[in-house]
Order: sequence, then C-alpha cells, then structure tokens
Amino acid sequence: MIRQQAAATVFGLLLASYAYFLPQPGNYNVNSRVALTRALVERGTFSIDAYHRLPDMETHDESVFAGRYYSDKAPGASLLGAVVYAPVYWLARSLHREVPSAAVTWLVGVGAVGVPVAAALAVLFAFADSRAGRKRALLVTLATGLGTPLFPLSTVFMGHALGAALLWLAFVVIATRGGEARPGASALAGFLLGFCLITEFQSVLLVAPLCVCALWQMRGQPALRTAMLAAALAAGAAVPLAFYMYYNAACFGSPFANAYTYFARDDVRAHIHTGIMGIGKPSVKNLYYLTLHPVRGLFIQSPVALLALPGLAFLWRAPGRRAKAALATWALISVPIVLSGFYDWAGGASATPRALLPMIPFLALPLLALPREWDGVLGILALISIAQMLALTAYAPFSGSFLIRLQEEAHPGGWIPWINGSPVAESVRWLLRGHWRDTIGSRLLPLSGAPALLPLAAVLAAGGYWIGRNEER
Repeated sequence: MIRQQAAATVFGLLLASYAYFLPQPGNYNVNSRVALTRALVERGTFSIDAYHRLPDMETHDESVFAGRYYSDKAPGASLLGAVVYAPVYWLARSLHREVPSAAVTWLVGVGAVGVPVAAALAVLFAFADSRAGRKRALLVTLATGLGTPLFPLSTVFMGHALGAALLWLAFVVIATRGGEARPGASALAGFLLGFCLITEFQSVLLVAPLCVCALWQMRGQPALRTAMLAAALAAGAAVPLAFYMYYNAACFGSPFANAYTYFARDDVRAHIHTGIMGIGKPSVKNLYYLTLHPVRGLFIQSPVALLALPGLAFLWRAPGRRAKAALATWALISVPIVLSGFYDWAGGASATPRALLPMIPFLALPLLALPREWDGVLGILALISIAQMLALTAYAPFSGSFLIRLQEEAHPGGWIPWINGSPVAESVRWLLRGHWRDTIGSRLLPLSGAPALLPLAAVLAAGGYWIGRNEER
C-alpha cells in the first residue's frame, strides 16, 4: 500500500470516530458558536439575537454591545462552520425544507472540527510513517487522536481541537519544505497560523515559535528570496487577521476591540479583565491539577502522554532534531505553565483539561523518538488512554456534574481532594447504569449502550489491520 492510501485510510477511520458521536444538547459554548454560524449563513449578520434564546440553542456564552448580542467566542470555528453549512442551507431552502438545529450542530461539528482534525492526524501519520515506520506511525497517530483529550473535543463544535489541528498542519508545512522553501508554502503556513489565532486565542503560545521556525527555514536564501518568503508568510496570516479586525469593528465598534471586553455576564467580565485576558501568574496548584491530579490531570487521563518525557530526552540526542526537540519542549512546558494562571483553568464543565489542547499534537514528536524497545509500553499506555478517552466521549465530554464538583472544591486556598471521583470514574459509573451518549449506531440500528459502539469498533479494527498488513517495504 502506498503511503497516501494508508494516510487516507487513517483519515477515514478517525473521521468516522469523531462523526459517530452525536452532539450533546444544552452546551452553551457549542450553541454560541452554532448561533454565529447560522447568523452568518441564514441572515448575513454577526449578531446572534435571533438564536441565543431559542429553546434548542439557548446560550449565555455571549457578549453584548449597543443592545445587540454576539458570540463571545473567537470566530474562526464559526466562520469555517459557515462554509460547511452554507451549501446545505441553500440546498434545503431551494427544496423548501428546513435543517433541524441538531442536524446543523452535528454537520458543522463534523465538517469544521472532525474533518480538519482527522486531516491533521492523517498528515501526522504520513509524517511519522516516513520517519519511524508504519507500526510506530499508526500507534502514535491513534494514541494522539483517540488517547488524548483531542478525541472527546473533536466530537463537539468548539475551537480547541480545530486550533490544535491548524497548529500541526502549519508545523508540517514549515518542517517538510526544508531548503525548498516556496512562497506558496510560506503563504499557506501563514494562513494556517493566522486562522489558528482567530480560532483559539491561547494558541499564540505556539503560533509565535512556529513563525520563528518558518523564518529560520528561510536562512541561507538570497536576500530577495528571503524577503519574498517572509512577505508571503505575512500575507497569508493577514487574510484571517484582517477578517478578525473587520469582525470586531462590525460587532464592537473598533477593529481592536474583542468579544471578551463586552461579556454579558458580569462575573466572567470581571475575571477576564484581570491579568492578560484572564491569565495571571502561573499557579503551582493549578499546574498540578492540570497534569497529575485525577480530576483533570492530563497524565492521569492520558498516561501515554507520560512517555513524552523520556521521549524528549531521546529527541534531543537525535542528530538533526534539535529544532523539533526545542519546539516540543516549549509546547510541553509553556502551555501548562502559562494556562495554570488562567481563571478558568479547569475548562468549566469539561471532563478533560481542554486548555492544554494546543500542545497535544506535539506530543507525537517525542513519542516518535522513543526506541523500538519502548513499543510494548507505548502500546499498553495507548490502550489505557484510548479506553479512558472513550469512556469520557461515550458518556459526556461536558457535564454539569463536573462543573459542580469543581465549584464545590476549588474554594479559596483549598486543594481538590485526591480521593474525589474523577470524570473518567464518574463516566464509567454512568455508562454502567445505561447512560450512553447518542451515536449514529444507536439512531440507525436497533442497538443501544455498549453494543451501539460495535459498528465503529469493527471499522477501526478492520482499517487498522489493513494498514498494518499492507506496510510499504
């Protein structure tokens, strides 16, 4: 099997995994983004006045300016969602049909989040296959795409997973062009990084070093060519950033304003005006919660991520890998430390540490650097991680019970007790009681509960076996 066919199969398997789970109703974050998408397509406006109080789209994640309501989210995901939804809406309208709200939410979630994430992971697979072989490439890709918070967050219409996908795609464009830098590749990298910024503001922690990497790749070129490549990079980034400035001016009266300035909720507005957009000094306590504590700890929920630590040591020692080692090290250090100072470090009702999503794809670099002798440990931890992420995805990536627990425990000066039940344990308890998230299998087939996952499991098993058996030699 040629590498492109294998990568296409990986894309299909991961997209099927993300699309298989249907949206949860009542998520304010998702509804806010869908409201902006529908306002753009159905009414040609940025205002969500017509949607934010509909029974099936109610949201309080909103900003208000001059008496009109707007989404309080970065607009990138909603803009991409509008590109996905527009042809479906126009076709339905020509047939005098109406697209149900739940169908719109699923459609834009799959098209604007699931597809880009699956594409980025297919690119990761091809990138890894050419460097570490088919078995390691498949293992690391599945561990990243199904064994980290990227899995549950790729099944909902939010910006975290999309931002992570854009970061990885930009990295591959920059890393693989080498001395054959072209203006088109520079413009594409710039566009991906710019669109990432207007999708997930926290991604600036990695957008900036990736821009430095792109400029570093231009070294050794003639001065005129270097100027052309740098201009192409800037021009690519300017396209989404110009849209964002226009969006701000249209909604909030100035290209330099933003939705955070005009939060409708006083409590959120007070927090976001402290520090830098709600990010204050790093907190050792919150860093512990984000990484090692069972309630939200990344390394507890996704133990395969622990292998990135020894993987970094091997990556630093590998010839010609210093730049990748530096980028991966920066990602794994800067994102948790900086976001430990964020007022909403826990991610609200999220079952996972969603603030850490920008660094997730870059875990792949140290995992790929592990020696072959580590394959067994890598496989075991990947399976544990996938099982835990599947439990969170199959029950609820977001749940009010997770939010209530944190509100009760995170009292000033207090520490979340170690013995408190984790979202993974809680999800398993609810699944055992029969509370399973709706899936395509449960809607189209006479299946419910765990059996409803059997079609997806069969597809994944068959696809994985086929890829492994047809390794290029």
